[in-house]
Amino acid sequence: MLYKLIRSLALVATVLMAFLLTTTGQAGGAVELAEDKSCGLTWQPQPDSHPTVSGPIIYIEVLVDCIVPPARHDLTLQLQRRDTDGSWVTQTAQTSKEFPSPRLTVRTAAECRAGVFRGLVHVEGSLQSSDFTFTDFSQLAAISAQDCK
Repeated sequence: MLYKLIRSLALVATVLMAFLLTTTGQAGGAVELAEDKSCGLTWQPQPDSHPTVSGPIIYIEVLVDCIVPPARHDLTLQLQRRDTDGSWVTQTAQTSKEFPSPRLTVRTAAECRAGVFRGLVHVEGSLQSSDFTFTDFSQLAAISAQDCK
């Protein structure tokens, strides 16, 4: 019986160790780093991970962390608002060609107004002789006129 218990505990410990060695991201809106990736992206501010109102502006921000700096890193961050027809309209955008070495923060902001907002990030680059493309969306934020005051 003791042998089976020790063997079960060893199996659980092995699975847990394998998980910890292959992921290093944060919970809540983070892109986890795995063995085949050198960079991760986190929507800011945490833990909300959606567009945020600060006085008369609404903004979205991303943090990029890289273990190995990419050879090329073209990032575009957009703040989008849902239109009455359901389409997404870009309110503002910020482009960065900076290398995350090891970190890069990009922020874009617009005049605050009522509506449903989201962030969109698109990254194209090259890492270890391989090209990559990455696109992600933040969580949605429903902003009222009262929020903008």
